[in-house]
Amino acid sequence: MTTERIVAILNSVSQRVEKLIPSGRFYAVLYDSNKEKLNFLAVRGKEGLSAESSRPCESNGTLPDLVILEAKSVLYENDLSSRVDKGEIDYWPDEKDIPHSWLGVPLIAGKETLGALVVESWQKTYSFNKDHESTLATVARQASIAIENAQLYEKLKAANEQLKRKVESLRILNELGRQLSSGIVKEDEEILNLVHENLTKLHLDTRNMYIVFYNPDPDKPDTADEIYGEIHVKLERNTEQTAPMKNRAAQKGLTEYVIRTKKSFNPIDVQQAYEQYAPDSQERSASPRALSWLGVPMISEGKVFGVIVLRNYETKGVYTDDDQEIVEILAGQIATALQNLRLYQAQKQAEAQVRASENMAIMSITAAEFAHKMNNLAGTIPVRIDMAKSLLDGSDSKHEKIIEHLEKIRNEADGILSAAKEIRESAETKAPEEVDIHQLLEIAHKRAENAHKNIQNNAIVVRKFSESLPLITVERSSLLDTMTSIIKNGMEAIADQGTITIETYLLKRDEKEFVEIRVSDTGEGIPSSELSKIFDLFYTTKAEKKGLGFGLWRDRTFIRRIGGDIDVQSEPGRGSTFTISIPCASVK
Repeated sequence: MTTERIVAILNSVSQRVEKLIPSGRFYAVLYDSNKEKLNFLAVRGKEGLSAESSRPCESNGTLPDLVILEAKSVLYENDLSSRVDKGEIDYWPDEKDIPHSWLGVPLIAGKETLGALVVESWQKTYSFNKDHESTLATVARQASIAIENAQLYEKLKAANEQLKRKVESLRILNELGRQLSSGIVKEDEEILNLVHENLTKLHLDTRNMYIVFYNPDPDKPDTADEIYGEIHVKLERNTEQTAPMKNRAAQKGLTEYVIRTKKSFNPIDVQQAYEQYAPDSQERSASPRALSWLGVPMISEGKVFGVIVLRNYETKGVYTDDDQEIVEILAGQIATALQNLRLYQAQKQAEAQVRASENMAIMSITAAEFAHKMNNLAGTIPVRIDMAKSLLDGSDSKHEKIIEHLEKIRNEADGILSAAKEIRESAETKAPEEVDIHQLLEIAHKRAENAHKNIQNNAIVVRKFSESLPLITVERSSLLDTMTSIIKNGMEAIADQGTITIETYLLKRDEKEFVEIRVSDTGEGIPSSELSKIFDLFYTTKAEKKGLGFGLWRDRTFIRRIGGDIDVQSEPGRGSTFTISIPCASVK
């Protein structure tokens, strides 16, 4: 470590030696043992050696390297040239201009060799001797003490600066912890922006950072050698205009290595690390020129939520152990915040499901009571019609018209009684059974087709079924009624010719699996003003006398009762898509 203070000390030593020992050239050399490097300072006298030059330290008997490596004085009174000619010693800096006499004395502090002081003479009539060696050794001892004190001062100064930085870092991290635990639940995006903001405050290079979340595969547990979940890129800063990272299935990558080992990773050679851990990964293609890479896992209670990664494209070894420690503290805080957010979201979802279940239970009870009253009121209509018909003469033209109206009343009463029966049945919970969704959809299609025979149009049904859909345990008859109703609605929405598309998927959302069924039609569509009402009880978009507004209410009530959901997207003139999601808590 060469500083202005040390340069000033060596310049003062040079002036003192000039008075004590006449020479053609004087120079001081400092030794960096960590880099095995020599730095030449305070050069005075003959040209050929520039001040503040440097070179690697040689171990092959080169001067002045020999003085430093052996930590002892070397004196060649008048035979240096012959020694060099015999190959006994190598002279530096110029073997074509070897001095007549040469003296080098080590700078030693305790057990450490700091460098050396060297004097050279080209005068044939003047040679250094033991007295000169003793004088230069005395100066070297004093200079060593001064240099050691200067280095100690610089180390203390650096340590003080480092301590200040650590105190400031802890203050920033403490403030971040206070923000994250303030009682106001923060969403993912807000948490991640806090990460970037505070890493920047901590003077870390965040120009090319990214943060990923990790979702494990619920059906295939991770091992010590491989992980099987999904990597989701949640935040990326990129100033190098490299290809942006994409969500992906876990593969071989440095990010995956951090997740798998649950340890921070700060490789000395990034490209070598890629060769070893991620030779063909998407991550490498997105960071082809990274010279420094630091990845820190976000872990809470043994679970890896994701990884914070810092990249630098300009310098190797940018990220220090202190940087890693700071990011690890921050990652721990973020992991705890994310875990709290997940627990809060799960609690809210559970509360919403409870409220929805309570509301559906109330609506089911109300509907069942209403259906019971409908049944009591309408149940006597057919009997009374028969009684009325028995009093009429069918051959009388006036009576014939009355009988015709009575039959219409009977048909409408039968419709009311049928609806009342469906409402009662929908309120009843049936025993769940194992169901093949694709087989059930085929049956639902046939039932809808049979019910649709009286409608004059040509609806083509297209199936796009997932190959890997598992069996689910559900109330079979209720789900069959629901799918039949939705497919039939699609057929009825098509005026002349059109297509009904039935699709199935196995999806992952928020770390949960869903069986998803989509039924799309190319019919007339639903106006946006009516979309929010179509699941309401007794609301219908069908023409007068063609619907009671019960079917979609019943379908949603059933789907939500089993923990799923039903949604619709529609555009007038282009058709509608109903999406039914059934959570895979019941998947076998």
